[in-house]
Amino acid sequence: KGWKKVPGPAAQDIGASAKGVWIIGVDEKIYQRVGNTWKLFGGKAQRIDVDEDGRPWIVTKVGQIYVHTNNLKWHKLPGAATDVAVDARGAAYVVGTSGGVFVFNGTKRDWDRISDDKDSVAIGVGGGQVWRVSKSNETYQFH
Repeated sequence: KGWKKVPGPAAQDIGASAKGVWIIGVDEKIYQRVGNTWKLFGGKAQRIDVDEDGRPWIVTKVGQIYVHTNNLKWHKLPGAATDVAVDARGAAYVVGTSGGVFVFNGTKRDWDRISDDKDSVAIGVGGGQVWRVSKSNETYQFH
C-alpha cells in the first residue's frame, strides 16, 4: 500500500476524525471533504484538527482559537494559540503563544495549563496520549 494523491487545493494543515476530513489551504481558506470534492468553508486559519463529532477546531494567523459548533457557527474561545489537537474523546489541547500546553475545560469554558514549557510549537493527541514538538525539533510525550 502507498499514498494516493487526492486532487484539491494546496494545503498547509489537515485534521481528520471518523466523521470528517478538513484542510487549511496555503491561502488560509478552510475546506471540508464532502464526497470526492473539497467544499470551501467560511473563515480563515493556519492550523486545524477535528473532534469526534466532526467539528473543526482552528487557530488563526493571529492566534485566535475557534470551534465550529452544532449551531453551524464559529465560536471564538478565550486565549491564544499556535496549534490545536483534539483526541477521540473530544478533549482539545493547544500550544499557547507562550509555548505552554493547555487543555480545554468545558465547565469553565477556558484553558487549563498542563505544562509550563516555553518551547512547544506543535501538538498531537490520540489514544489517550499527548505529544508535542519543541522549537529545537525534539518530540516529547506527556506523562
